[in-house]
Amino acid sequence: MKCLVDGTVPTGSGLSSSAALVVSSLISSLLSSQHTTLSKRKIVELAMISERNVGVNSGGMDQAASVFGEKGKAVFVEFAPNLQGTSVQFPSFGAGRDVSFVIANSLVNADKHDTAPENYNLRVVETTVSAEILARQLRLGALKSRDGFGGTLQEVVAKYFDEEAGLSEEDKLDKFGRVVTTVFKGEGEYSQTELAEMMGLSEKELVEIYMTRFPSNHPSLPLHVNINDLVRTAKFKLLKRTRHVLSEARRVYLFHHLLDAPLPSPCGFYEKLGALMNASQSSCRDDLECSCPELDNLTEIARKYGAYGARLTGAGWGGAIVALTTKDGADAVVRGLIKEYYQPKFPDMTAEELDKTIFATQPGSGALVYVVGKKGIQ
Repeated sequence: MKCLVDGTVPTGSGLSSSAALVVSSLISSLLSSQHTTLSKRKIVELAMISERNVGVNSGGMDQAASVFGEKGKAVFVEFAPNLQGTSVQFPSFGAGRDVSFVIANSLVNADKHDTAPENYNLRVVETTVSAEILARQLRLGALKSRDGFGGTLQEVVAKYFDEEAGLSEEDKLDKFGRVVTTVFKGEGEYSQTELAEMMGLSEKELVEIYMTRFPSNHPSLPLHVNINDLVRTAKFKLLKRTRHVLSEARRVYLFHHLLDAPLPSPCGFYEKLGALMNASQSSCRDDLECSCPELDNLTEIARKYGAYGARLTGAGWGGAIVALTTKDGADAVVRGLIKEYYQPKFPDMTAEELDKTIFATQPGSGALVYVVGKKGIQ
């Protein structure tokens, strides 16, 4: 099979360029070999396997968005008990009041590989170890191991509220967030020696189990991805990382509910969606600590020029932001970001370069196959 590959998604921007490439290549390969009956879920799973087989230990969110995406809709993605993507329609308020998003690349390269021991991989370890310690301290029993790596905070919350009916998922997350502070006291930061003691392990066992390999998250994937460099940190910040995961999950549910039953007019609706995005950015900055000064600056400028909300997108530590606005309001946000961020920092950028760096967009469809024939492109 001979392929010509082209694209406009900037690399290192947190805009899922690798997932876009892998999903497009995968669908092309399936089509050329006449494997055209696979479900979208299976395609997402195969895309996850493909990335991990070339050494990228990504999750599945980007691949799911690339496959499940539909024009004018958000995608609510769930990984447990099974992978599924549910489309949620953005409401139409007519003409220029419909939703629009401004994407702005900070031009700080978000290279997960080079900084993984202190950043990306470390967060995986911190949240996994947190789940194991919470399950142990709250006497919830053993968690389901992800290929021998450890359980998840989602399972911990489910076990804790197993017999308590009538609570919504967001209420459970809110309530459990207060429980966490009874286990991780003070700043909730621990040395490697302290972690081993809390988990009933030797330091050697702790390192071997949690700090030399990463989970595949699905039984059909390779058992683990070996890494050459261990995580590096003096303190593991369990309280902050756990607080982010729980609060972010709660914000996802609240965002979903707002889209599922939108207000009858844009008045108040976009403000509520934007407030959730702003809270997410604050949590990414303060609790997950995956933002950077440039991303913080971009989100502040976007809000100053009329965006209802703005947050980083992708893994963080660079890359892009996404700002919520309307079709009528998008131009003002773009002009403000150019004036206060790009012109001072990158005065030599051309108009063409700016068009690729900052732009307004609406929710679009995921990967599609275009068939060229006598009737044109279908």
